[in-house]
Amino acid sequence: MTPTEEIRRIYYLSLDEILDTRLGTLRQHFPEVFEEYTKTHLKTGLYHLRRRDEFGPVTYEMFREKYALRNIETLKLSLLSNVEVLLVSILKDSFNEHMAEPFRGFPQLVINTYPYDFSDELRKEFEFIYKARLLQYFDHSMDITFIHKSNEELTADYCHNTFKGMFMYDLFDWMNAQAENFKKTLLFHTTAFTPALFRDKAEDDPEIQEMMAKGQHPLKWLEFVAGRIIPTTMVDVKLFSIAGNLDVGITPEDIDECRISTKPESPIQRTEDGEVFNDPRDKDDGIFEV
Repeated sequence: MTPTEEIRRIYYLSLDEILDTRLGTLRQHFPEVFEEYTKTHLKTGLYHLRRRDEFGPVTYEMFREKYALRNIETLKLSLLSNVEVLLVSILKDSFNEHMAEPFRGFPQLVINTYPYDFSDELRKEFEFIYKARLLQYFDHSMDITFIHKSNEELTADYCHNTFKGMFMYDLFDWMNAQAENFKKTLLFHTTAFTPALFRDKAEDDPEIQEMMAKGQHPLKWLEFVAGRIIPTTMVDVKLFSIAGNLDVGITPEDIDECRISTKPESPIQRTEDGEVFNDPRDKDDGIFEV
């Protein structure tokens, strides 16, 4: 480990983690669905229990198409997520480390504004507000740096040399964009936090069902595969979802689980018929499709 890696306390997140832009997207592009969804899922807490980003008649594919178009208007329609609870918990650990070893420096945040057209004036206003929010938890101001980088520009080498932790709702989109760079750079000193959600393949997909029938949980499998590149913790989706007066809250168990950098157990297990579940990275059919 280099001296830079040893002392860094820099954490990455974007506006899509700070705000629940999933609901902002739904509200922006499917207002009638959003109104009904509010009654059936938000007020009941079912939204926090979702297994995939599909909302009533809005399929996963329909949602992702519109999600890719998110803009400043999306942000205006989005509310704060629970990620702050997880972030503050981890930052407190870093502050305690600093108190014990001052040479390590104070924790810092890097906030990515991509893909939003954030003016300097809006950025300064947001920085002031977010620093004020964090002062609720700490005795001094938090250093915040803003960047504007796409998944392609957020290179594996840059992240490896910069971040101790990364909070990414769409972790696997970034990993796919950096697939070639991972052949040269692995991020073993950085921990990624991402929600435990099914993606391109639904839970009722035959391949997913076959894995589960063999005693393999596909999301644990995905966590293991990602962990070969960057230590990954898949957390409850409610930690990346809207914070508010809902029946579903954040429990101490949620936070305790997330405070530990994972080295996921291998999903290789023997089934009753003696088959072995091999490392899926050996396949050529895409490793981040679940």
